[in-house]
Amino acid sequence: MYTVSSISGGRNGQPRFSMESADQQQSCEVYLYGATVTSWKQNGTEKLFCSPTTPFDGVAAIRGGIPLVFPQFGRPSETMPQHGFARTSNWEVARTDSDANSCTVELILKESDQTLTLWPHAFTLLYTLTLSACGLRTTFRATNTGPTPFQCQALLHTYIAVPRIQNVSVSGFEGLAFHDKMNPPVGDYPVEIRTKATIDREVDRIYLDPATTTDGDGDAFALTTVRVLNERPDEGSEIVLSVDRKAYVKSEREVKSLATDCVLWNAWVDKCKAIGDLEDDAYLRYVCVEPGVCSRYETVGSNETLGLDQFLS
Repeated sequence: MYTVSSISGGRNGQPRFSMESADQQQSCEVYLYGATVTSWKQNGTEKLFCSPTTPFDGVAAIRGGIPLVFPQFGRPSETMPQHGFARTSNWEVARTDSDANSCTVELILKESDQTLTLWPHAFTLLYTLTLSACGLRTTFRATNTGPTPFQCQALLHTYIAVPRIQNVSVSGFEGLAFHDKMNPPVGDYPVEIRTKATIDREVDRIYLDPATTTDGDGDAFALTTVRVLNERPDEGSEIVLSVDRKAYVKSEREVKSLATDCVLWNAWVDKCKAIGDLEDDAYLRYVCVEPGVCSRYETVGSNETLGLDQFLS
């Protein structure tokens, strides 16, 4: 039987809850601040990186796990914090469900006086987490509850724990155009030619997936897979984690598949030292694979929903 705990005080008394299987081999820890998943263990092994120096003070965003980026990526608008306000807002539990094979928690955030001063739009955000022996599914939905369209960006900023970054490769980007923020292109975006991308310096890229199809049901869309691999010398490669992802906009009439961006990021040596809530050598222990909509703004009409679906396994 899978269970969802009651809300209790976590680090520095911040409210949190856990999800776990009866044998405790599958588990997940979630803080209401930012609706941030800070730990996910599969078969007893931690799969996410969370910085031990993040303050958990209810002010700064939690560094690690799966922060939620909405309604902006980076800081194109200086009226809002970096990556928007979803990751620094206090969410509420809307519902829970559990059975012998899985458990689900849905978290909710609506506009408030505070968000309206930053971004003048009415919305409902729903974040659904489902834990099972197969993996962790995270579904983010942003519904426009106002009378006029809004434009937004959204991202699941997933920090994946790795044994040692020098041995890590990431597959699933071959053939995709990308925006390299470390070396911005002049003219057309370059195309990834490597079957496996490796990390031996600061990496900050947005890979651009094409849209797939339009269908009456968003669940029918195929998920695009990225795999993080541990290239073990003399032993071949081992899958650390697979990230399946998709994005869509749903209206009363249809569900439209969207081009699903995916950020690949590692701060490397110098930037890691410059980031206050990362240890100097933290770059050795994580890679971010972040699916969402961030290379552009997506227009979401009144009563429409922008959806992001991620399955980690």
